[in-house]
Amino acid sequence: MFCVQRGANVALLATSWNPNPSLPGTIGEAWERCRAVRHDEDCVIGVRCDITNGGEVDYALNQITKKWGRIVSFFQLSYCTGN
Repeated sequence: MFCVQRGANVALLATSWNPNPSLPGTIGEAWERCRAVRHDEDCVIGVRCDITNGGEVDYALNQITKKWGRIVSFFQLSYCTGN
């Protein structure tokens, strides 16, 4: 939420839309939380992506640039959450 609260558009990438018992929440829940913070559906995009698969990464980057036109910065999740 750190980045969203400060006005950043956020791309959420995850290997699955389904819950993982070893991880809190889902990509869908994270999308809803981001959208609710800014009251803006256009501030966040969720893309299913296995980052070890170059084709899926290319697809995710294409979806992000299609939505916002460019990627300005790339932050790790730990940075955006303050951890």
